[in-house]
Amino acid sequence: NRKEVAKARVDLGGTIEEAKILTGDPYLKVAEVAEINEAIAHALETLRQARDLVSPDGTTYLRQANYAELQQAIDALRRLIDKYSKIAADRAGDRNRRTGGASGGGNSSSGRGSRLLTPGEKSQQNTAINENSNVRAFVLGVDGAWETNPVTGGWSFVLNGGTPINDMWGMITFNDNTGKKVSRWYYFDGRSTMATGWVYDSKNGNWYYMNTTPGPELGQMVTGWVKDEKTNKWYYMNDNTGILETGWHLDKQDGRWYYLNQNGEMLVGWQNIGGKWYYFNANAPQNTYVWDANAFKWNYLNNSTRPFGSMYAGEKTPDGYSVDANGAWN
Repeated sequence: NRKEVAKARVDLGGTIEEAKILTGDPYLKVAEVAEINEAIAHALETLRQARDLVSPDGTTYLRQANYAELQQAIDALRRLIDKYSKIAADRAGDRNRRTGGASGGGNSSSGRGSRLLTPGEKSQQNTAINENSNVRAFVLGVDGAWETNPVTGGWSFVLNGGTPINDMWGMITFNDNTGKKVSRWYYFDGRSTMATGWVYDSKNGNWYYMNTTPGPELGQMVTGWVKDEKTNKWYYMNDNTGILETGWHLDKQDGRWYYLNQNGEMLVGWQNIGGKWYYFNANAPQNTYVWDANAFKWNYLNNSTRPFGSMYAGEKTPDGYSVDANGAWN
């Protein structure tokens, strides 16, 4: 029955992957996830014995798992998948009935993997694509709550099942101080702690900045201009995605050009870019932007002062050099 054994190996491998996906369901409790993980470990050992006759210590030869044993492992894992998929779906359904909203989580038993949402994606799109899958969007007070992380002392978002969000982006919806419902992106590290400051997402190779100001906005992903108080440098985070921008930047509010170097730092003073010299304002005697906490961004004041870091164009620089309409000094 070699063909049957070979097929059972493939089936068991697929069932194991399906069970692994289920362990990420936010509606399962810690003990329930532990039970699934225990079954996964047993199934992995059965699968290993079906492929490798040598034990992990390299000394003892094991009898190869036969078809009946492989099928038994598949059936045991399948029973748990079916059981806890239904439990998670029922809990998600109960949440929908209570809130009238789309589910913040839940996995189907179809084997479709969950999709990690990235900042900037539209919430409507998230719901449509991730229906019945492990959606990384949650509602404060409905799907979970903020708790102090007992290990790191930082903040964790703990789901109703008792599992904290870990090593992932999470969009959390809540009511702000005006009572308006808003959704903000947060990043939780490998210790389930909300990140602040710079975050590098190794999955897409981009940098993001999470608010460092103590208070209700702490940890929220920043878009637009941001000043890093540690370096005293200005950076621009893409308005839609929150990704750190580099190169030329035309600001939509003040209509002026800026230049962000390869590290994303906004440059000031004379700069040689592509073999041409440009001058970026190095002195702003008064504020030209003001922080709007409700909109969570910097707003242009449109006063008589030239914004800090903005490029001179078609005029003379403070030190008397004429630059053309494109800002280049001839």
